[in-house]
Amino acid sequence: MSWGADKKRGAICITFDNFGEAAELEYNLWPKDQAIGEHYTATEVLPKILTALDEANLKASFFIEGWNGDVYPQALNDMRDAGHDVGFHGWRHEVWAEQNSVQRQDIIDKSLMALSETDKRPLGFRPPGGDVTADTAKQLKDAGLKYFSPVGEGVKKEDAMVSLPFRWSEVDALYFEPFMAGAREKMYGASEIRPIENWRGALQDVMSKASASGGCYTVIFHAYLLGQDEARLQVFKEFLTALNNEPQLWVAPCIEVANWVQQQPETEQ
Repeated sequence: MSWGADKKRGAICITFDNFGEAAELEYNLWPKDQAIGEHYTATEVLPKILTALDEANLKASFFIEGWNGDVYPQALNDMRDAGHDVGFHGWRHEVWAEQNSVQRQDIIDKSLMALSETDKRPLGFRPPGGDVTADTAKQLKDAGLKYFSPVGEGVKKEDAMVSLPFRWSEVDALYFEPFMAGAREKMYGASEIRPIENWRGALQDVMSKASASGGCYTVIFHAYLLGQDEARLQVFKEFLTALNNEPQLWVAPCIEVANWVQQQPETEQ
């Protein structure tokens, strides 16, 4: 199948997970004597990301923990004012599949309340940890969401929702995050942080795959990882340039892809 109004060969969604101190607070990694509200992802990294996206004339999806709604309202406004899609990523990055139904509903309700304004509300969700439960699609649909982005393969409609899955090979954390050592051991046979060239190669590979064989692929970046190394930020910028130089790709935020998929016949790509 082709993708988007211009019938491109493939599609790519640029996405970001996590923001501020939310996950660090959830996992007791934030120093108890350190104030909140000035995290480097908000003060230093987000402006660089937004500038790079603006210069490339590309839009992205930001999956933000609901906790950030009251702490970084200006950052959220900056994302939305620039035309980006803002979804939610749990309340404080709780592993979604480990919560019971009541806990999940509470996370949905308070996250949507914290991240919503009069005419702006999250329409998408990415589960922390990547996995969803059997009733996740229905819970999200009942809350008025339009799509979710779990780990997996193949875009599809599920219970009136659109699933836009991601693969770990297109997640920067797989290559650089210390907590992903087990995943690296499983995929590469070694737990050590990977060379940046491995990540650059994965970004090139997913672009080639989408262009050559079609399909929609979701790429995940983390502001805190981009902010730790200027070389990573440069690879991100190079990726944006490469996307603009690939005429066979539709590059769009998740909400645009989800809306388009909903208008198509039954879809699984």
